Amino acid sequence: MFSGKVILHLFLIVNQTNLTCSLVLRCDDCVKYHLGKCKEISLTTEEVHEAMGVATLIGGTIVIPHLRRAFEFWDELMKG
Repeated sequence: MFSGKVILHLFLIVNQTNLTCSLVLRCDDCVKYHLGKCKEISLTTEEVHEAMGVATLIGGTIVIPHLRRAFEFWDELMKG
């Protein structure tokens, strides 16, 4: 059996992956949804930025406009 700590870690990774995929697919509504989920489960800004960096690596420069909007939305979420 998996411990609660392992399950939580896997859950966090899945949410980062969902955010990355949404950015690569360039779906702003999906990105906002997954950023909201990231906030809900208390991912750190560093963890969110890591997922965004992976999206850039996979998706290339076409992802940059969506990243900009994602950064802005994440900042709004973090302010309150």
